[in-house]
Amino acid sequence: ASGTRRDHSGLGNGLTDNNTVTGNPGPSVNIPLASQFTAATTEYLSIDDNADLSGGNRDFTIGCYAYFDSAPGVGSARTLINKYRILGDLREYVLLWERTAVINQLHFAVSGDGTGTVVSAIYGGGTPILPDTAAWYCILAWHDSVADTINIQVDNGTVYSTATSAGGYDGTAPFQLGTLDTLVNYYHDGRMAGAFKGNRVLS
Repeated sequence: ASGTRRDHSGLGNGLTDNNTVTGNPGPSVNIPLASQFTAATTEYLSIDDNADLSGGNRDFTIGCYAYFDSAPGVGSARTLINKYRILGDLREYVLLWERTAVINQLHFAVSGDGTGTVVSAIYGGGTPILPDTAAWYCILAWHDSVADTINIQVDNGTVYSTATSAGGYDGTAPFQLGTLDTLVNYYHDGRMAGAFKGNRVLS
């Protein structure tokens, strides 16, 4: 509900609270509590880079339950999970719902070399979709190093895949929930629960 968020894996990767992320009801009786992010007060959770949370050219999966109090406006995004620093070309992976003049999409982006060259798996396959602001989403995204794909799936629905031969980059960007590189318009505005990263592809 407040302060450092505990790492349930037991690996000691507790997340530091930045600008007072509070608590609110979670998605189910099994996950009764969620972290409440408020974009207007630039709230996020973070931990410095370490091997457990890094990307790289290996199998890994990230995911969370997410609730959106507001949809992103044009030129902004609601960032969920990332290890992606633009300054210094330290881009690894990012999961966010982004809106520009031409796109409204939830996507999972991975860089093979840390630069601006990224590959995205897009929920809906590119059809413009704005988030429902009165519903929970169960979101999974993963890199399959054997099949050379990145993938995204929402609520156990269709898996949207994109081929990539570039692998994944392993850099020194911090692991963050709720912000992308502390960009003003890229904070999450809503709740998140059960966020995780695992170094395998789930069955």
